[in-house]
Amino acid sequence: MPSGNGIAAFALQRLGYLLGKSRYLKAAEGVLRNAWQSMTECPQGHVSLITALEEYLKPPEIVIIRGQAEEINHSRNMTAKIYAPRRLIFAIGADTENLPGELAKKHAIDGQTMIYQCSGSHCSLSTGNPNTFIEELNNTE
Repeated sequence: MPSGNGIAAFALQRLGYLLGKSRYLKAAEGVLRNAWQSMTECPQGHVSLITALEEYLKPPEIVIIRGQAEEINHSRNMTAKIYAPRRLIFAIGADTENLPGELAKKHAIDGQTMIYQCSGSHCSLSTGNPNTFIEELNNTE
C-alpha cells in the first residue's frame, strides 16, 4: 500500500504546478526532505515517495486547452494519442468560471481555442491553431 506521505507529496506537487501555488510545492518539498534519509536507507519501502521525488526533480508537462467544447475535446483527444507518460492534459470549456489560481489566467481569447503548454510553473501560449500545436508535439516526441 502506498504511503500517505508519498501520495500527499505527489498530490501537492500536482496542485502546485497546475494552480501555480508555490505553497503546495514547498509543502511537497518539505515532505520529501523529511523522508530523505528513509528513502536512501530503504528505497524499496518508499516507492510512492520516490515517485514524488522523481516528479519533483523533473516536473510533468501540463497542457491546458481552453475553448468551445467540441474543439477542446478534439484537441484533447488528438494530444492524448501522442505517447507522453509525463504529460497531463486538461480541457476546460471557455465558459468555465471561477477557476482557482493560475488557471483563471489561462482562457480562450476572442472565442478561439487556446493551448497553454507548461513545464513546472512556467507556461507558454501556443501560437497558431490547435492542429499546428499537435503536429509540433508529434515532431518532438
